[in-house]
Amino acid sequence: MKGLIDIEATIARLQAEGDLLRIERQADPDLELAAVARATDMGPVALFDNVRGYPGRR
Repeated sequence: MKGLIDIEATIARLQAEGDLLRIERQADPDLELAAVARATDMGPVALFDNVRGYPGRR
């Protein structure tokens, strides 16, 4: 991904290329994040929009 400047541009490019798995439901940071990261090790990139205990973060 040569030439990407910021995170929003990176997210947009991943989404346009079909390489982004966006998870909008609330996820548990202690259990679910690691499991999804392990399951998507070879892609796509997982983006959690709603992590319990971290409002407004992704």
